[in-house]
Amino acid sequence: MDNEQAKLILSAYRSSGEDMSDPFFIEALEYTRRDPALERWFEDQCKFDRAVHLALTSESPPPHLRESLLLGKKVVNFEERNHQSRQSWWQFPASWVALAAAAIFLVGLAVLLAPTRSSPMTAESFVQQTVQVKNSGQISLGRMARDTQVLNAWLAARNAPNDFTIPKPLEALTSLGCQTFSMGGNTVSLVCFTLDQDHIVHLFVIDSDRLKNPPGNSPDFQTKDGIATATWSSGGRTFVLLGSHVDEETLRRLI
Repeated sequence: MDNEQAKLILSAYRSSGEDMSDPFFIEALEYTRRDPALERWFEDQCKFDRAVHLALTSESPPPHLRESLLLGKKVVNFEERNHQSRQSWWQFPASWVALAAAAIFLVGLAVLLAPTRSSPMTAESFVQQTVQVKNSGQISLGRMARDTQVLNAWLAARNAPNDFTIPKPLEALTSLGCQTFSMGGNTVSLVCFTLDQDHIVHLFVIDSDRLKNPPGNSPDFQTKDGIATATWSSGGRTFVLLGSHVDEETLRRLI
């Protein structure tokens, strides 16, 4: 195991400590304790996660906030109302105003972050973006599991490509977990597999109809920015396989 693998595994660790005895994390946690720099990174990650959790749970909304926000959609003729019945926004309790603002912000953030369907991108652009994600250290796991059914359910819940057929040699590997990304406005699935004790391979999957020129069934092997990739299509999906310190010869054995 190296730092990159440890970070990948610990990206799915819950800072509450409930994953401390989970076999998925034990080796990575032990490795982290032996590396001061990695240990500081992990502590910072846990602090950030706890701060976010605290911010989201520190104050409960008033019981009728939802109804009050929904009532705001009604069209009201204020000129027919008695001036004494009016209430300016600044007269509401500060906590209500803050919570309403937070609700609006979170809705807006969800809209911005939600993957959207856009015009198809090229297969070359798809490969380039997967390599960029790998080289920039953005690969993470949203769900850790060895059971492919668990991973498929997690991806399906996020409207991401799931339940796809992969080559037998790759299928024989132990799955580590999965994640979703938005590339060119399209939802992309990522499934990570343990190749051996020191290597992990990453499989990116996109619906082929989201590409202008999806590749054929025969894998196309390339090396971009020092990363070997294999790209192919099957069953209406397009795949890009790459890994950490994995060369083209190794990829050929997995397809």
